[in-house]
Amino acid sequence: MLKLAEYRQQLINDIESDSLTYSEYPEKRFLFFLEDILVNDYSILSQLDECYFDLPYDKTTNRKGIHIDGGYFEEAANTLHLITIDYNSKDIETLTKDLFDRKVAYLRNYFEAVLNGYFKNGEKSDPAVQFSYSIIENFNRDNIFKINLIIGTTNRFSAGAKLISSLPAIEIKGKTIEVDITSIDIDTIYKTKQVGFKKEPINIHINEFGFEGLPCIKAELFDTNYDAYLVIVPGEFLSNIYKKYNSRLLEDNVRSFLNFRGGINKGIRGTILNEKSNFFAYNNGISTTASKINVVFDNKKGFLITEIENLQIINGGQTTASLAATSIKDKANLEGIFVQMKLTIVQDRDDQFVKNIAKFANSQNKVTSADLNSNHPFYIRMQDFSRKIYTPKAANVSIQTRWYFERSRGQYDQEMLQLSKAQIESFKKQNPPDQKITKTDIAKYLNSDDMKPYDVSWGSDVNATKFYASMEDDWSKNDSKYNELFFKELIGKAILFKHIEKVISNEDWYKERNGYRAQLVTYTFSKLVYEASKCKMFIDYMEMWNRQSVPDCFDNDISKIAYLCFELFYGPLISNISTYCKKKEAWNAVKEMNYNLSSETKDKLITENQKKSQQGSAGKEQRKINVIDNSIYIFSLGVETWQELHKKGKEQKILSYFDEQMIKVAINFCMTGAGCSDKQSKEIIKVIEKLKENGVLIPEGKLFDEESF
Repeated sequence: MLKLAEYRQQLINDIESDSLTYSEYPEKRFLFFLEDILVNDYSILSQLDECYFDLPYDKTTNRKGIHIDGGYFEEAANTLHLITIDYNSKDIETLTKDLFDRKVAYLRNYFEAVLNGYFKNGEKSDPAVQFSYSIIENFNRDNIFKINLIIGTTNRFSAGAKLISSLPAIEIKGKTIEVDITSIDIDTIYKTKQVGFKKEPINIHINEFGFEGLPCIKAELFDTNYDAYLVIVPGEFLSNIYKKYNSRLLEDNVRSFLNFRGGINKGIRGTILNEKSNFFAYNNGISTTASKINVVFDNKKGFLITEIENLQIINGGQTTASLAATSIKDKANLEGIFVQMKLTIVQDRDDQFVKNIAKFANSQNKVTSADLNSNHPFYIRMQDFSRKIYTPKAANVSIQTRWYFERSRGQYDQEMLQLSKAQIESFKKQNPPDQKITKTDIAKYLNSDDMKPYDVSWGSDVNATKFYASMEDDWSKNDSKYNELFFKELIGKAILFKHIEKVISNEDWYKERNGYRAQLVTYTFSKLVYEASKCKMFIDYMEMWNRQSVPDCFDNDISKIAYLCFELFYGPLISNISTYCKKKEAWNAVKEMNYNLSSETKDKLITENQKKSQQGSAGKEQRKINVIDNSIYIFSLGVETWQELHKKGKEQKILSYFDEQMIKVAINFCMTGAGCSDKQSKEIIKVIEKLKENGVLIPEGKLFDEESF
């Protein structure tokens, strides 16, 4: 494992290298690095928008200083995130509390300036002005409960600065806005990326929220490795803890709060406002987990929970967030509202156990398998390809490398934890950091190619969920299309997407505005695909895979299309670019823009017959591989395991007559070695999945063991 100083220098080197590659300031590359931490490691927000603005403090006029580098309004948490960075490529420094306070004040000043109309007549094309429109819109709708001021630095904060986690609330325009502080210095970055990051648990003392304790009854369970309690929770208590911890309470939840657009949430709000006494009867309650609780006995009230360690709302995030939102937006009095809560004590945290609680406890809005998707065979197969397929020996490529698919968060960094410095260098040469892709990246590339830039514009989490739902349905119909060719074309799409980023970043018109690149990239990508389809042609992603680059002739088209999108987004009719880009109307407008691909680019496209020819042979090969993998797995379980699965399936009345016959085929296969047909192996795997879905523990093997991939 690298020491802190070594890791910091490596980080600086990577940032400086990316800065040259993308022709961007190192500060911006560091901002993108912090975005990855905030989104993927901390789960604080789902994306980050650039919105640089700087106004120095003027001592003579006592004008307040303003500085902001980026921000995002997280709807699920009703929280406005504002970020400023401090980038230093030289020797590490310690930032004093005074300097820290100044940076925090500059962010706070931006928020207050926005609401006081400072940006009202500003240049509309300025991203900071654009972002101000979104802030005002959400503030007027009473959507902003809290602001989170984020300070990120390659330096080190002083001990005094690190202690600051909140500020006094802002009283502005008749509203009270809470203020949190998130500080990320090089120590934090190092612990997150090298040592291994663990989120701070939520430990709750009930009396801090105005209640003596929560009445509870312990469930009498036998032969279990966990305890469970039934609890009656005041609605005001749930509202208060959500206001303090917001989305941190929902980190283990399988879905996010959907605001009041969905029927369920409208119903919750309506019940709070109009039928408060019936809330307990109408609501299904919530499911929670904790690692430890403290219970006391009161002669009058019975058993009371006074402390909860590591509380997580597994199911019921909508109920909790709706209580908080209605109390703030509608000034609703929550007195007399109670919610039933199931609390499961999981002392030795078992993520799969927690996920199963989330899956099976859910009864308000259906939780589909799309919510729990890391172990879906699609992602396992992509991981398998990413470990065994090397890039071709192209003219502009000195060594063969791999495109590393990080199926689970932190996989890439975890692989390097126990390696020496020399081994780390070797690993990174074989798996370059800029060739690491995640599940959200895959969704971004594929939905752009599928001409759904409006979905991509919703941010990584929402887009990934939308992609997964479509992919899962497709997979169930024909998984053989997700073959080696698919993976290579996926990487071709990644290469094109990243190339479009570079082209746009180098454009003078973009450098002047410096915002909404994410939207410009996905819309430009989709427009390229659309223009090719108008010619009844397709982009040749296999050529991009073979070259590991995009043909030069594409650059002119990319530049022109991106500029057309830029002019549209910054046009007089668009008041809020971020909101507009999330609508199909934006894509319809981009499709209608008059444009014709250059003849040079058209020459690089392929016909439908060429594409079908590529896909046909690859699909056949994948079907052969699937049959072999299934057969290996079926045989590896052995006779005794299959007999046990048959017994459990019958006892629990899971198996149909046909299912039982398939298990008998599997047993015979294991005993005699007489292979089962392709059709039979598929049906046997379906039986496995059926047993698995009904809670039967399935032994690990090639098909389901993630480590083997």
